[in-house]
Amino acid sequence: NVEKLKRYFLVALVSTPLLVYRVGGFLF
Repeated sequence: NVEKLKRYFLVALVSTPLLVYRVGGFLF
């Protein structure tokens, strides 16, 4: 299913920088 894949990609695209920001804020 292409729509499900696109939705998953969008979620990953949004959550990854958020995760990096939180981890970066914790480390630095």
